[in-house]
Amino acid sequence: MHVFVGLGNPGNHYQYHRHNVGFMVIDGFAEKYHLSFKNSHQGMVTVLRLHDNKNETQQILLYKPMLYMNKSGDALQQLCKFYQLQETDITVFHDDIELPIETLRIKTGGGNAGHNGLKNISTMIGNNYQRIRIGVSRPIHGDVHHHVLSNFYHEEYEKIKKTIDFLNQYANDIVQKNTQYILQEYRKL
Repeated sequence: MHVFVGLGNPGNHYQYHRHNVGFMVIDGFAEKYHLSFKNSHQGMVTVLRLHDNKNETQQILLYKPMLYMNKSGDALQQLCKFYQLQETDITVFHDDIELPIETLRIKTGGGNAGHNGLKNISTMIGNNYQRIRIGVSRPIHGDVHHHVLSNFYHEEYEKIKKTIDFLNQYANDIVQKNTQYILQEYRKL
């Protein structure tokens, strides 16, 4: 089993915030495949079943931790223990202010670039998980904290939606860590 974890903050108030782009990706998968979430392991969970290129069923757990961004790892640790998952079974989708909107980066391990959700996850489960970084841009003027905890502007949201729709088409490639292929296809958008 593989787990797709979207980072964000629970509650309708945060729904369209830049910091919640990870939740938006997970919601996109659920919407595309007509899945419903249930409350479990301090988060919202559903299972996506797809056929891989060998026509074998691939199970992907879609997970949104509901303990606010800075405690995402606490919730994820519980999930990992229950399903006996390794950090290499996990892909985390999250916002990145150092990347412009319409920019996507994928890596395994490495630093957390000041992202408190990633810091907490690395502390609780280790650092060797795949991260899909979605650019939300750094503010030209103003406070970074206020920037990530504010809604996307309409034009920004349209661009983010395009990125989310793209990711929702590549679940098997994400699990297989076909990073170069995914990024190559993304550049064609």
